[in-house]
Amino acid sequence: MASSRKSSLWRAILTHTIIPAGLTIAILIGAVVFLIVPTFEQSLMDAKRETVMELTNSVCAGLNEYQRHVEDGSLPLEQAQREAMGHIRALRYGPDRKSYFWVNDVNAVMLMHPYRSDLENEDITDLTDPMGRRLFDEFSRAVDNESGGGFAEYLWQWQDDPGRVVPKVSYIRFSSLGAG
Repeated sequence: MASSRKSSLWRAILTHTIIPAGLTIAILIGAVVFLIVPTFEQSLMDAKRETVMELTNSVCAGLNEYQRHVEDGSLPLEQAQREAMGHIRALRYGPDRKSYFWVNDVNAVMLMHPYRSDLENEDITDLTDPMGRRLFDEFSRAVDNESGGGFAEYLWQWQDDPGRVVPKVSYIRFSSLGAG
């Protein structure tokens, strides 16, 4: 008789306390893993995209200033292009000041890359990331819209570490300095 009362007591504890508490914890963990974390990650990615877009727009505004100097005759085109490339090459941002900008032209020639000088003045038409994506095609698709800019996702070396390849999101924008 005492044994069946103990069994009944444990069954009641299990069904009225432990199982509901366990289910509550499982639901809470599920909500965090499947709802809160992805929403937080998306918010961080949206903020990163916004920041990268605004930084790129600022660089392009600086190029517009060089263009104005060329147009008013205060700076020869070649000098303006050289100075603009030097300025962009030196720009860094991010927490460790290693994030950067690069420049390629519409003919798929890499004009400037601060960490990959081996690509400068090279045709990048066939340059692919480790997933086989043709990078210039990705960049071209990003700017092939009414706004003249867009995002491209690809795999590329981490800042100045060629041994570390990571997913990248870049804002690609068309800008001209002496392109006519």
